[in-house]
Amino acid sequence: QRVPCPKGASGCEKTDGNCWGLGHATCHGGTFPLNQFGLDLKKAKHKWTKELCEKDSDGDGLSNGEELGDPCCVWGAYDIPSDYTESFKASHPGVASEKQTGYARPQCSATTPKVKAPVMGGFNPGETQHVVDVCINNYTIPMPGNVGPRTQYTSFAWNFPDDSEHMFHVVRAEAIVKTPKNLHHYIVTGCEEKWPDSKHGKVISGRMECNRGFGGWAPGKPIVEMPLWGGKAIGKGAGIVAFSVSVHFDNPDLEQGIVSNDGMRIWYTTTLRKVSPSGLATMQVSVNPAMLIPARNNRYYMTRKCQVTIKEKSTQKHVEAQLLLASSHAHLLGTEAYAERIRDGERTPLVNDKVWYFDDQYAHILYPRNLTLRTGDWLVSTCVFNSQGRAKLTVVGRETTDEMCWSTYEFAEGGLTTACKGDIWMGSLNPTEPGLGLELRHPASKADSVFDAANVKTGGSLTYRSAESEKMLSEYLSTQPCTDHDMVRMYCSVLLAQISNADGCDKTYKELGMRGLAGRIGNYTTMQMCCGTACNGTCSANKRCPKKTTKAPMSLPKMTTPPASTGAGGSASDAANHSRHQRLSALACLLILQAIGGS
Repeated sequence: QRVPCPKGASGCEKTDGNCWGLGHATCHGGTFPLNQFGLDLKKAKHKWTKELCEKDSDGDGLSNGEELGDPCCVWGAYDIPSDYTESFKASHPGVASEKQTGYARPQCSATTPKVKAPVMGGFNPGETQHVVDVCINNYTIPMPGNVGPRTQYTSFAWNFPDDSEHMFHVVRAEAIVKTPKNLHHYIVTGCEEKWPDSKHGKVISGRMECNRGFGGWAPGKPIVEMPLWGGKAIGKGAGIVAFSVSVHFDNPDLEQGIVSNDGMRIWYTTTLRKVSPSGLATMQVSVNPAMLIPARNNRYYMTRKCQVTIKEKSTQKHVEAQLLLASSHAHLLGTEAYAERIRDGERTPLVNDKVWYFDDQYAHILYPRNLTLRTGDWLVSTCVFNSQGRAKLTVVGRETTDEMCWSTYEFAEGGLTTACKGDIWMGSLNPTEPGLGLELRHPASKADSVFDAANVKTGGSLTYRSAESEKMLSEYLSTQPCTDHDMVRMYCSVLLAQISNADGCDKTYKELGMRGLAGRIGNYTTMQMCCGTACNGTCSANKRCPKKTTKAPMSLPKMTTPPASTGAGGSASDAANHSRHQRLSALACLLILQAIGGS
């Protein structure tokens, strides 16, 4: 990020005069065609290798390493550089006219990094080394998709084939991408039991006992990448002998007949390592129909400030843990990502991505900086979205053109329980203000909307919305088709059965007494979540319903409003109805929570 923009280069408006997209057509990056340095970097699998360092990509007589301050090719990603490298005035390795003048090659000892970053995803000498592929088996991607015309979510079964040991440690796992245009991302969850052989690589439904987190993939990001002292446990002893993988396919050109054989390659060892690193997610906000990004806004943020709790799992004692890495995730509107630690009033940046791309979702290796987290620290995590090119609002959801915001951390140590408590809020930034320190200038009290973050996957329930944001929501709802929300579509008939008359159609599920859903959809109404089903039943007269309906819903028998008590004036029949209503409400909550991942 310290290579000055070449004379006449474009894309330097947001880059402080530096050229960040060294291999791209513009200095902002993400533009094509690639220059020769970009082509050489791509050939090196986007890694700073000795061969790439020694190459003279632009043919100006200096190697790429000499132009970038690593003449002896000893620097690696996330190393803390030497004073020479840190202060070196670099030149562009892909533009021949940008050449060092009066260059004098230093002694190699002056270029040695102060601290080397840990080797990630490799084997130690003497460890057994194994590799296996698990893949989708000839799945034809439907068109249109089940979430939107271009978006399909499908779950598949994979069995881990090695039963030779009670436990193994995964060193690295990468995506096998056969449909690069269509494979958007996927989440891998570990299962305690194997799938039938006939299901391996095939579509599955139902959850089985697949509730152990394993990893996820998005472009630029490995699924698992462990340091040399750590491994991710797998096998019968770890409760993971198979996988359920939830895949998001994107079909932007609405093509028919695309076949997926995408998969995962796993490198693992029977030589068990010292630790299985623990993690912390401050945000994994993926579905929330109340979270909206306005149109034509080039810097709209979602941020969370939360206070950390870290304990040793076995003793429940508070501990201090060293940070290994931090990573971010968003969809197509995501353009910036930030994270910082606040300890005793002192702020330390962890992630400072002024330019962020969906197609390059790398992790920041923090280990060489010797940064820790302990109970009482605060974390501020932020995604910034640019909706300048959109004429309509964008919702947080599963569709490719919806948005998400994730901020996750891994520790060098294992055996930890972690939590973070604090609200999430949203609002606008001005074009030039920094992304760090955001909550000082834009506190929750001045936000467009605030959420309690009771669930990191949804952001929790809405606790405040400004008048302007409320107007935006009303306009948004008025333009939306009256359909059932993807998150609860299968259970809308069960939800509708909780409403005894039309007065309940615009009441939240909390108000209806379905408190088990509070962390997920408790703050939303039936008309927001199940408009299609509701308009074919109890809520047919609601103002959001189309004038005519043609299809009757499948629903459970309607419940009469239960009495407040079964004392004087209350019959045995009333008491029975009350009890039945409570049981059905509890059952509805249980079914829905199982489907959408808990509260």
